[in-house]
Amino acid sequence: MKNNINWDEVNKVVNTQIYSGLSGKLLQLTHKQLASFGNKFQKQQDNVLEIGAGQGEHFPFVNRNFATYTM
Repeated sequence: MKNNINWDEVNKVVNTQIYSGLSGKLLQLTHKQLASFGNKFQKQQDNVLEIGAGQGEHFPFVNRNFATYTM
């Protein structure tokens, strides 16, 4: 059986659905609250490794107090 699934397109459609409407607003709120909690404790870091970064949805809410940020 061949794998004829276009995974880039699947990811695009799923992310569009998840981050639209009320669910999108709630997810953005959780990212913002999580980053706010973490940002309180953050000092200057040379490197940040985010585990489970997904498509980078959390990144806009993180302090930019680092040299490199790896997702």
